[in-house]
Amino acid sequence: VEAMQAAGHPTIGCVFVCGGLSKNPLYVSSHADALRLPLHIPTNDEAVLLGAAVLAATAGGAHASVSEAAAAMTSVGRTVRPAEEGEVAAYHARKYAVFLKMTEDQREYREMMAS
Repeated sequence: VEAMQAAGHPTIGCVFVCGGLSKNPLYVSSHADALRLPLHIPTNDEAVLLGAAVLAATAGGAHASVSEAAAAMTSVGRTVRPAEEGEVAAYHARKYAVFLKMTEDQREYREMMAS
């Protein structure tokens, strides 16, 4: 998320999840905690079919844009929010610090091998 924003993408304030794993409460809450973002689960289980319908509705002229069609045809069923503080949040903060350090180390190793 930070890399995308550093590359110029707009601020990411939430993540939409779909598919089989979106039905697993532990998976969803763990990802919300790790990303430190709310995860939205749509009301419709068939995201791929709904996406095709959104595109078809736009192409057929029922909506002026894909954004307009998506806003009219989709909805959030529930939102899973990350743990903001406490042991879970501290744990993921430490894990993220380890990830950043490992990424930095890997870049150094690649430079060593390239020379």
